Amino acid sequence: MIIRARGKDGMFRITVNEPNKKTIEDIKKEIENNIQIEAKHLKIHNQGETEEYKNQQTIGQLGWKHGEMIYFSYDENYKSKQDKEEEEKKKEMEDILGNGDDITSLGLKYRKKNWTLSEYMELVNKHKKVIKNQKYPVTTKIRVDNRAVQQFQVHLRQMAYTIQRMGYLYGTVSDGKKPASKEKPKNAAEQKKQEKEDEEYKEWQFKNVRVAVVYEPPQHGDDNGCIEMNDDKQNDVNDIAKKLGLERVGWIYSYKGKRDYFLSGREVLKIAEKQDTYGEAFTTLTCGLTDGGQMKVEAFQVSKLCVELVKQGMLIVDPKRPHMLKLKKPMELQRKMVSEVETILFVCPLGIKSTESIFKIGFPVANRPMAEEQPSKAALKRVLRSRHNLPFMDQMTDFQLLIYLSDYLTKEDYVDICGAIKQQNHNRIKRYRELIYLYAGLDL
Repeated sequence: MIIRARGKDGMFRITVNEPNKKTIEDIKKEIENNIQIEAKHLKIHNQGETEEYKNQQTIGQLGWKHGEMIYFSYDENYKSKQDKEEEEKKKEMEDILGNGDDITSLGLKYRKKNWTLSEYMELVNKHKKVIKNQKYPVTTKIRVDNRAVQQFQVHLRQMAYTIQRMGYLYGTVSDGKKPASKEKPKNAAEQKKQEKEDEEYKEWQFKNVRVAVVYEPPQHGDDNGCIEMNDDKQNDVNDIAKKLGLERVGWIYSYKGKRDYFLSGREVLKIAEKQDTYGEAFTTLTCGLTDGGQMKVEAFQVSKLCVELVKQGMLIVDPKRPHMLKLKKPMELQRKMVSEVETILFVCPLGIKSTESIFKIGFPVANRPMAEEQPSKAALKRVLRSRHNLPFMDQMTDFQLLIYLSDYLTKEDYVDICGAIKQQNHNRIKRYRELIYLYAGLDL
């Protein structure tokens, strides 16, 4: 599992192989390796610092899950040996060149005692961060099974859009290619400019995403948003998806009201964290109402630069202007130094195309406490009866149904069923027909 640790020095991913043995003290030592602050000076706590964790506590005891966000801090007046060396080097540079461009983010390996102005400017231009639009998203094509998204929307309609919901998208990721430029160059100068702009994308690994199903984890939703809760079934769900040949490829969430921007600052930061956790191809779908009261679904990613800046803790939400983000320190935008930017500069909109997966819709969705019908033996009986004329393979190819049966079947059985569905092995899955019909109270 992966634990994310955030502090003023940035955000770091920590791999935990044995949660019941890994302690808070071990986590501090790993953070020490990243920021050169001795472990004894570090504090590990929750957001808001209302609870500080003790050194001897294990990850297992704390009940942390994959992707858990923790926070670290230390006395602001404490300076490590590296901090002191950095200050000395910076002072040397300022004595020579004056207190101009900020080079504090560069490590000592980039420094030397004697500089020429041209050497210094070359170094700054190479490593400084410039805010600009990302021309191409990493995920260049996304195909979505509309039935899975419509199933997500149904609950929103049933609740008259008074609560917001989220869910994780499972599907497949394949290699893609760089999209063709939308505008063809009119002359040699424009051709040269376009080639220069595309130079940085030559080594990128573009991806195609295909969404087959949606899983909604336990969550608390209200009019303004939703909070994901701890999920005891998450490992089972991931295991079922993996055996079906699926992986987590994105997430979907709803939002309230009309707005004249793609994503708010808070959304941008959250999406960046998820792309950092789950990979560059991770895609976001948003679900909102149009002026005419119709539900619209849009797809987005945030730029690689945005993910990097969020990891470094450089972006701050503007509570009064949702479409803006504040910068922790000024950065260059269109040859000017700015201290805030519009979220649109970090957003990469994607075009959605529809597809149809092998998975059927019909069994009640898990973790919807206010839904009219809950996952149950009666629901299983109803769904199987309605599909009685279909091959047993088709009766069983329902992601929500498989999640429900994982509580009844042994892990060996449901793994075998998922493998049979992936391989479309009808003879293999037929072995479970009598067992499942008997559990549902149906005659063969």
